[in-house]
Amino acid sequence: MTNENCRSSFTTGLEVVDYRFFNETSISIERILFMPDAWPKVGERTRRCMLKGFPYALFFVQEQRETLVTAVAHFHRDPEHYRYRIE
Repeated sequence: MTNENCRSSFTTGLEVVDYRFFNETSISIERILFMPDAWPKVGERTRRCMLKGFPYALFFVQEQRETLVTAVAHFHRDPEHYRYRIE
């Protein structure tokens, strides 16, 4: 396999993962909008929705007329990196 073929295969694989991540994020946002109170509270006003199939979570705040996603966080990242967004 040539260098170009390897690069092409690797890029195609990443595009599939990118699509799955984008799709799962979109589905999770739809779930949040449909049932915002279904997700566990992790702060005074902040809730967490875990993405299926990925080590990520969406942190969000439900306001009267809108829902604000405050962080997309990786589980293996130091929580101090995004803690200020969820308190």
